[in-house]
Amino acid sequence: MARGTQPVLRNVSSTIPRGRVVGLPGPSGCGTTTLLRRVVGVQQPTGGHVQVLGHAAGAWPLRTSVGYVTRAPFVYADLTVLENLRYFAAAPGMRG
Repeated sequence: MARGTQPVLRNVSSTIPRGRVVGLPGPSGCGTTTLLRRVVGVQQPTGGHVQVLGHAAGAWPLRTSVGYVTRAPFVYADLTVLENLRYFAAAPGMRG
């Protein structure tokens, strides 16, 4: 993939078991947001392939199964970390 003319995320490969919640920590600019945006289908690839639960990333059937939460602190600033976790754990289909 690339951001503008700058190549990012070269040779990334991972398999994550169904039902897992995944976070990608890393410093600003290392590609974590780019990768997650690609996995949920909100960023178009310039190359490579992403498959999620047997579908291409961003496919319509995934809309009720895969979510993306930005790390921007202003999104849910009025909630504590625990309250944020409980909120998203209560999403349809999640086990608490």
